[in-house]
Amino acid sequence: MTNMTNSVRLTKVIWRTAVFAVLCALTLVSSIRCSLVSSVDRAPEPTVKMVSNSPDGKYRCVVREQLPPKGYYSPYVYIFTIKDSSTDQDLRGDQYRHNTDSVTLSDLKFDWSSNELRISSPNPVRHFLTAKIHESEQEWIPVK
Repeated sequence: MTNMTNSVRLTKVIWRTAVFAVLCALTLVSSIRCSLVSSVDRAPEPTVKMVSNSPDGKYRCVVREQLPPKGYYSPYVYIFTIKDSSTDQDLRGDQYRHNTDSVTLSDLKFDWSSNELRISSPNPVRHFLTAKIHESEQEWIPVK
């Protein structure tokens, strides 16, 4: 009976040790995977690239640039939004995301009218985006 009891105890210890070893291995693999995923293919946070204020001072167009992840040449994503200048809050409606693949945008031309903003690229001059403002809501219309 004593040998049987010792055998059962030994089996329980072996199983507990095996389960503990498997859990430790899974935790280690999971940790390594998380650290690899978090360091690879992550693009830096978007930064403000350009700002344009409406002539009446009510609105501000903010263009943020999302660079590609380290080691990649694309995509360059630009996020356009219109803010209320008095509160610095985005107007209702969706922001506009513009993917330029591997081309960077610079020196955009902003043409404001009372309820509309036309955005053009400089070389060659090409109107590519219009924002309409109506009752504190922004609507972005890409021009094809």
